[in-house]
Amino acid sequence: MVTFLDHLKSGIWYVLNVQQHLLILFLVLVTIPYVFKEWKKISIILGLLIISQLLAVILGYYKIITINFAQIQIFLQIALVFLGLYNLNVHTVKSIKNEKLGVLYTLIVLFGLVFGLVVIPASFYLNQPANFSLFSLLQYTSGIWAAEIGILFLTLITSALVQHFFKITKRDWVLASAFLIIGMVLPLLIKKMI
Repeated sequence: MVTFLDHLKSGIWYVLNVQQHLLILFLVLVTIPYVFKEWKKISIILGLLIISQLLAVILGYYKIITINFAQIQIFLQIALVFLGLYNLNVHTVKSIKNEKLGVLYTLIVLFGLVFGLVVIPASFYLNQPANFSLFSLLQYTSGIWAAEIGILFLTLITSALVQHFFKITKRDWVLASAFLIIGMVLPLLIKKMI
């Protein structure tokens, strides 16, 4: 019998797997523009992501929504490119008072919904079909959430250290990170579309 800790570990390793680099890159892009003192925005971002993933897991479990995996990968990559462009547009100008959170929150909810639908088949193959239940799926998803929180905090700590020790401005850090991630995702997106 698979226990809660087994599901939790499997969920964590599912996110930390190299094949799930899109979720890691998404979390880095979402977190890079913020620092610890902006914890309210970070909490809202994380809450929206977790709630949208939970909703998608429940809808997918009851087969209300089904997905096509080839289109999902393309959508996730397009969402990463848009989020990178959003960071370049909003967070690299002198004043970020014009930050449009509605666009950011919409991207986060859409990404969470799509990624939540991807989780179901991974959890199904982990369990025997006879033991596959909504409860075991939620246990597995809680491991994914734990990994997301860990990546979020690791990104915040890395940002703080890089900006402090290397004396890099927040603007330059966001600019470099966004360009790097867009540069990693764009070739994959072009390869999928060809």
